[in-house]
Amino acid sequence: MICQACNTENPDQAKFCMGCGDALQNLCADCGTELPNGAKFCFSCGAKVGDPAPTPATASTPTPTPAEAPQTATESAALDRLAQYVPKELLS
Repeated sequence: MICQACNTENPDQAKFCMGCGDALQNLCADCGTELPNGAKFCFSCGAKVGDPAPTPATASTPTPTPAEAPQTATESAALDRLAQYVPKELLS
């Protein structure tokens, strides 16, 4: 098996390159399936081999934290009831 990083010839049973230490497994970036050498597409999910894994879309506006989120009347009443069990010095 030839290392794709440094072109060192390695034994077929090798999991890491003897020349650079790079992993010799060819894994699908999308689903993690082990692929044979020379595969251009994953036989499990169809993803193109060598393409980076898709990143989840990020929201354009940050999600408010619980402290910033507006409270409903029910939430406010529930927090007032819970506050009686919390020591006053911890509430400030």
